[in-house]
Amino acid sequence: MTTSSLALSQQLLIGELPRRAAHRAPDKEAFVCENRRLTFRELEERVLHLAGWLQRQQHNRPQR
Repeated sequence: MTTSSLALSQQLLIGELPRRAAHRAPDKEAFVCENRRLTFRELEERVLHLAGWLQRQQHNRPQR
């Protein structure tokens, strides 16, 4: 395995980061902004919701 293929195999999709953290420490704070706090579990739920919305938007686009 070359160095570049090893680097590519170690890259994660952006949605995998909160998912992995949510499984390791679901109740740990992932995001804090002023008085708003999200746990990794809540962040994962939002990521999944956004991913579903994006997929629906792509699916509903008219064909060119």
